[in-house]
Amino acid sequence: MNDIIIKKSNFIYWLFFFFCFFPFINILRLPTDSQPNALILAIIIVSMNYKLIFEHFPGKLILFLFLFSFSLIPFFYSNLNIDTIISLISYLSLLIVPLAVFISLFKLKGVSFKFLFFVILIWFLVALVQRFFYADFLSFLLSRNSGSGFMGRGVNSLAPEPTFYGTTILLFTIIYFLNFYNRHDHKFVLAILFLQLFILSISSTIFAVLLISFVIYFLIKIYKMEIGSNSFILILVSFLILLILYQIFSESIIETRIYKILDILISNPELILLDESINERVNHALFPLLSLYDNFGLPMGYGNFQDYIIKKTSDPNYYFFFERLYIDHYRKVMSGYGAVFFELGIFGMSVPYYLYIIFRKTLKNNYFLLIFITLNLLLFTSISFNNPLILFVFGNILYLNYSKHYNFNEFK
Repeated sequence: MNDIIIKKSNFIYWLFFFFCFFPFINILRLPTDSQPNALILAIIIVSMNYKLIFEHFPGKLILFLFLFSFSLIPFFYSNLNIDTIISLISYLSLLIVPLAVFISLFKLKGVSFKFLFFVILIWFLVALVQRFFYADFLSFLLSRNSGSGFMGRGVNSLAPEPTFYGTTILLFTIIYFLNFYNRHDHKFVLAILFLQLFILSISSTIFAVLLISFVIYFLIKIYKMEIGSNSFILILVSFLILLILYQIFSESIIETRIYKILDILISNPELILLDESINERVNHALFPLLSLYDNFGLPMGYGNFQDYIIKKTSDPNYYFFFERLYIDHYRKVMSGYGAVFFELGIFGMSVPYYLYIIFRKTLKNNYFLLIFITLNLLLFTSISFNNPLILFVFGNILYLNYSKHYNFNEFK
């Protein structure tokens, strides 16, 4: 991989990467979490490289060109407000940002390990300062700050809340394995990533995503008879060790949010949806899927999620999901897949299909199968397609498909 060589001719590409990797820095002072800095630079990069695009346009992005074109139809029949505009911009971002990432990686010949390490280190150092010295360190760079370490939660680092911090670090981990999966000399980087995931962000959402990802991964391996008896014993032993560690350290983490959630899961799992945050995250993922059934796969359009939820609250079959209902929290869908499925119906399936076609040649590799599962689960959480970091991943794997970085025969 290339080193960091910043010249006048490639400065815009490095600046674009910077804003992809720091998606919440609020330069324009807009009241949104993910900022449009990377999108603005992406539009400039695409405009600058129109000849390259005509010669090397990645055909798989036709899916997102189609999706953006279709997203314009419900836009013209919706009430014009900030949420509707943000929704439309997310579909423009799905097309433009991965294309700009593809072009930029083409120009810079791939992801620079030094640059990635530099970015990971900045997030880590900011989180350390917040954890041990000053909780609001650099929070003025963001549109909001939910409070680092508040009520037993982890710190935010350069994100608005611990969950977004954990999501960012998980995406950094995915980017690392995508580009450096066959290197084993960067254990220090992995240690920093894992410290941020499990010690600093302490995001229950990310813990759940990782746990479910590993469960699905091992179930696939067992189904395909690709897991031996030694591996099965290792899984059982690991599970027992985790239970023992949980009992040993339970006193020291008793005030943390993740402990409280684990305690409910172990003692009264049926009560987990009474937690307001968990309840809302589940609802924002579940009910958009239900809307596909209710509306025969047709788009529900923009700005209608709140009305749809109000209708569901009157149905006794779903009463359990709305015991703690704050209807204002359902003004828009707070889920990547949830938003695209609800707003565009069956046409939103082009997003998971895109992920499948860019990963399909690598899914026999253990790293890539786990990354594929994790990415799909992550997109059911509160990540938005206006977040350029997730779109960087989309563009990154697209570039790796078209470059000679991988010998795809090794995955067959």
